[in-house]
Amino acid sequence: MVDLLAHERAAWVPEHGEALTTWLRDGGDPARTARRRRLAEAVAQDAEFAPLTRSGLDYAGGGGASSVSPQLARLRLGARMIARVFSLRKELGIEDHDVDQLAELYSAIPATLPTDLHFGVCVPFVRSQFTQEQQAEFLFPMLTLGHIYAYAQTELAHGSNVRGLETTASYLPDTDEFELHSPDASSTKWWPGCMGVLSTHVICMARLKVAGTDYGITPFVVPVRDVETHRPLPGVEIGSIGPTGYELVDNGFLKFSGVRIPRTNMAMKNSQVDRDGKFTRAPAGEKLAFGGMLAVRALIVRGGAGTLGKAVTIATRYSAIRRQFGSDGAINSAAPSAVGTSSEIPVLDYTMQQYRLLPLLSAVYALTFVGKAMQQMHEDLQSRLRQGEGDTSTLAEVHATSAGLKAFVTWIAGSGIEECRKCCGGHGYSRFAGFWSLFENYVGVQTAEGDNFLLTQQTAKFLLKLIAGKAGGGLTAQYMTAEIRANEVGSEPTTARAAADDRVWQLQLLQRRSCSLALSTAESLQKLSGGGASDPMNLVQVELMRMSQAHCLVVVVESFQRAVDRAQRELPKEVADHLASLCSLFSLYHIEQQLGDLIGELSASGASAVRGGVRLLLETVRPHAVPLVDALDHHDFQLRSAIGCRDGRAYERLVEWAKLDPTNSPKGQMEGGQIVSELRSTVVKSML
Repeated sequence: MVDLLAHERAAWVPEHGEALTTWLRDGGDPARTARRRRLAEAVAQDAEFAPLTRSGLDYAGGGGASSVSPQLARLRLGARMIARVFSLRKELGIEDHDVDQLAELYSAIPATLPTDLHFGVCVPFVRSQFTQEQQAEFLFPMLTLGHIYAYAQTELAHGSNVRGLETTASYLPDTDEFELHSPDASSTKWWPGCMGVLSTHVICMARLKVAGTDYGITPFVVPVRDVETHRPLPGVEIGSIGPTGYELVDNGFLKFSGVRIPRTNMAMKNSQVDRDGKFTRAPAGEKLAFGGMLAVRALIVRGGAGTLGKAVTIATRYSAIRRQFGSDGAINSAAPSAVGTSSEIPVLDYTMQQYRLLPLLSAVYALTFVGKAMQQMHEDLQSRLRQGEGDTSTLAEVHATSAGLKAFVTWIAGSGIEECRKCCGGHGYSRFAGFWSLFENYVGVQTAEGDNFLLTQQTAKFLLKLIAGKAGGGLTAQYMTAEIRANEVGSEPTTARAAADDRVWQLQLLQRRSCSLALSTAESLQKLSGGGASDPMNLVQVELMRMSQAHCLVVVVESFQRAVDRAQRELPKEVADHLASLCSLFSLYHIEQQLGDLIGELSASGASAVRGGVRLLLETVRPHAVPLVDALDHHDFQLRSAIGCRDGRAYERLVEWAKLDPTNSPKGQMEGGQIVSELRSTVVKSML
């Protein structure tokens, strides 16, 4: 078969693609790019990770036979992979403090491992919420997997409403202990990963009670299984909740009945209970206790681009080699294929396919840049909190931003994966395409760590305080201050080219939309309150969600434009121009989707210029689509896709992978014959 992807790549100078990859993923450091690729290749060639080659463990031989359940078979497989990660770390000299290399190693593995939450959530939580003395006790066994932790927060009756959690931790001054109790079925901890089978300990979020006073939700380290026998400890009821979308993760449930732990197992960095039962809390201590959630949300925001990027890579490459129908060769610019005739057109040349797919390509880049910005905001906040008594001046805004962006990013990435699947037609529905595992392993994050709709309300409430002058917004929402709100939007473009080129106007228009939605919602709330409505906030929840989404769109576009400005200084002009086109496509596409909000800001001719600008940018980006997904630098092994590999051998690989299915082995065919024979026998008997 003719290498159609080579034709797609021919327009790019190889050095330009390499420069973009290094700048985008590795901070402009070629040595880091080479190191990351070596790690990715080491994982791809390692026999322990071979079952992940194709999407869906059932198609890769599972995890070996289990006398109890397929879930335990998969967990055994995951445990072998975890052990191999530790041995690879030793072989490659990666230490605990090598944060970047550890991240690169784990990102090379195209599945969520059973202990990812242990290392990605629980270890950082102990480091941020427990004192140095407590860390000295808890961290070492965590880092060596002598103790395996789950983060036990969500309960059957309470997820996003953390303040409503029912599990209690009551101080017993006579024994200097806390006693944990789950009052009823609704207080059962439910969903935590790593808890169903593996965990020996949990970080439990429970209501702190001292001498009858409820001091709110507080973290505790609680042993739940015997480290030697792995049996549940007295008073602990714990187990698996069964299969979920995560292939290798053991989600679980947990109940306590009079479980006692030492007083010093309470997280003591931000609040303390002394031996006499005296409770003290640092300034903003209650808010800081939820810092673990903020850190996880920052990771979620940063992770969205990687997952969507894999889906877009698969769909873009497949759309470039998939040929359908034709129009007398009018737009057939690609080399002819051995499949079909030379008059057939790559589906990526169809405008509708471009309109569905290329804005998602721009979104991958947009989410990459806002993910980095969110991570930097979180790191800056942590630095402020470590100074003296702790500077909490940006805490509220960082919290609100992380909440809104978590919703914004996961909605775009989750729906984007599904749209990429549909862009690949019938073959996209096959597990061999790779979309199933991407979707299953990702979409749950839309409700994890705070339901998206609830999180948007938190962002919107912060913005309402801001425009009322009751909060500062210097990080992301300065454009909402009264003096800036009064500024006029620049002259609207009269042509498609002007709309596509004027990034300043694009941002101003999105800022004006965001301010308008915020002000109209504030006005509605004022009227509802004055009219005697019992719960005005409940009546404007839809408006609050739209407020949050509008603001987050501004934040994303601002971060993208800053990245383009930096690219114009640091990258070859041609590459920076491609990024500028992607940035404008992302902005104009979302403006086009929200034209109804811009009545009064845009005339009919301005709206027409926006639509024309989107079509113009699709034409601009199309010739560079494959090199732009190549620059994301996802190894074939990480894609787990027959149709999205770099070499373009989609049809050949589909046949090869199908032949590897155990159903097609001689033993499988024999069993199939037995099934048919039994069926016929049963039918014949029923007819007698």
